[in-house]
Amino acid sequence: MKDFLIGFGYPWRGLGVLFQPRLRALAWWPIVINVVLFSVAFYFLVIEVNNWISSLLPGWLAWLEWLLWPLFMLIALAATLFSFARIANLVAVPFNARLCRALMRMKPDDPLTQAAEKQTWRNDLRLIGHEVLKLAVYLAWFLPLLAMSFIPFIGFLAQIVLLYYGIYWCALEYLDYPLSEAGTPMRQLRTRLREQRFLTLGFGAGQLLLSLTPVFNLVSVPAGVVAATRLCQQNPLNSTKSG
Repeated sequence: MKDFLIGFGYPWRGLGVLFQPRLRALAWWPIVINVVLFSVAFYFLVIEVNNWISSLLPGWLAWLEWLLWPLFMLIALAATLFSFARIANLVAVPFNARLCRALMRMKPDDPLTQAAEKQTWRNDLRLIGHEVLKLAVYLAWFLPLLAMSFIPFIGFLAQIVLLYYGIYWCALEYLDYPLSEAGTPMRQLRTRLREQRFLTLGFGAGQLLLSLTPVFNLVSVPAGVVAATRLCQQNPLNSTKSG
């Protein structure tokens, strides 16, 4: 539980570090990308989902709309935020990588920073490859779980699994930046996250809550990159420290 709480606090601490003078300028592009995509997501939620629910019900059942709307909106909100966050992270990879590197270079003697300096141009290719792979795996798991959440009886279990999946995926998404910068391949990265399971899940839970909190969600992407970098520098997730 101690490791979980430590990990949970890092995304919120990342908000304070994010607006330091040396990092502030690098955070703007991820924030702009996030704002644009979340605006599109908001339109989809308010307009399209409402029209979809109305089209599902025949006229004589229109009175049920007020009951179904909150349920479908909640599920659609989670699905849309997750999906658009994945797209935002894919588009913002070069900007997030620069932010991660700038933060790492503020501690030039750290082993993680020294390992990252040796990777040079391969870092961006590795990160882009990881993002494409993560997006494919995300869709392969998320869409079936989302569909199962509408099925009576097993829907509740599917929603629990979906929540766990979302927490783990938030951790994997952001911890990938500093660890990939140090040359960690995807398979080894996932192994390290499993070895530090409670720390990882705590970080993922904090990042998920941050990304779902109004206003804060607009800066959640760069804040997550900053928080993940600091977490890897200060804890055993740092592959160069854990051998």
